[in-house]
Amino acid sequence: METNLKWIIAAIIVVLVAGGAAVVNLPSIMAGSSDGAAKSLINNVELAEDTYVLSGGSYATRDQLTSGTDPLVKDKGKWDVSATDGHYCIAARSDSGKTFFSYKGATDVIEGTAPDAATAGVACPTIP
Repeated sequence: METNLKWIIAAIIVVLVAGGAAVVNLPSIMAGSSDGAAKSLINNVELAEDTYVLSGGSYATRDQLTSGTDPLVKDKGKWDVSATDGHYCIAARSDSGKTFFSYKGATDVIEGTAPDAATAGVACPTIP
């Protein structure tokens, strides 16, 4: 009986330590999840732009991508896009407060500073 009690107490301590570590790390876990969602949103908007340009001949604004009975982008969160006939720049803000950017021809999502208009081909939008 005494051995079982020692194991139970040890198990309780392990659970409490693990639970405490999870609570301490929760903000960073949530921020990472939020940042990943913003990057995923940018990827979705890029796909929508590729689809839109094939049907319309130019890249779309946010209103064009989110309107209609079957919008190409259903997420109306913290994002915007600047578009011209041949270029676009997308900005999205995560719930952690970080801002991410991408533009036509970019090889990866950029965190923090917007690319300049010469690089993106159009001035990138700002998210209020």
